[in-house]
Amino acid sequence: MRPVLLVTRPAPDGARFAEAVARETGQPFDVLQSPLIGIRPRDVSVAERPDALVLTSANGAAQIGRLQLSGLPAFCVGDRTAACAEKEGATAVSAGGDAEALIATILAQKPLGRLLHLRGAHSRGDVAGRLSANGQPCEALVVYDQQPESLTSDARRALAAEAPAVVPLFSPRTAALMADQGPFRGQLHVVAMSEAVAKEAARLSPASLVIASSPEGAAMIALTSRRLEYLLSG
Repeated sequence: MRPVLLVTRPAPDGARFAEAVARETGQPFDVLQSPLIGIRPRDVSVAERPDALVLTSANGAAQIGRLQLSGLPAFCVGDRTAACAEKEGATAVSAGGDAEALIATILAQKPLGRLLHLRGAHSRGDVAGRLSANGQPCEALVVYDQQPESLTSDARRALAAEAPAVVPLFSPRTAALMADQGPFRGQLHVVAMSEAVAKEAARLSPASLVIASSPEGAAMIALTSRRLEYLLSG
């Protein structure tokens, strides 16, 4: 029975992820989009222009233009965030990893003047606080909310069906939001972005649970593709 890829990322990232997995897998499978988080920009402004930006998500990077912060250097958690920052007119530097790599990259280049971290209401790691505690002044500004969303009726049917469902999960909060809407009778195969995500995803009692080799989009695409290929070969 053909597996289903259930994508829980917000648009347009969810569609891009599904397309990348389809290219890598090269075999037919069904795709369902059911974002568990909706991105809602906040009506905020920047009182004083910083010397550089800190970005831990593409959603934060997407706010650069409307906040009139184009033209600034931007320290980005990974390549996808850096690409989005460049599109918004920033000069991006990618740490190529997670928040730990980002903090290390910035501290290796201090002093950098006053930094501003553009982030969502739900953010892990206290990046601004840790930078400031290590001698690099950084303020945080919440520029968007992440509103919880319910699974679509199509997604619920897929999670109760006989066909296996491959579910990539990118954050502990997303995993928790999905688990809160269970239990599900179907055969779930979870691809977790990190150990922290896997810990929350274990509440889903999945048929399989695998963790990406690094907390990056490319690693998630590769591992999700391998999981689909395995199910398609069975």
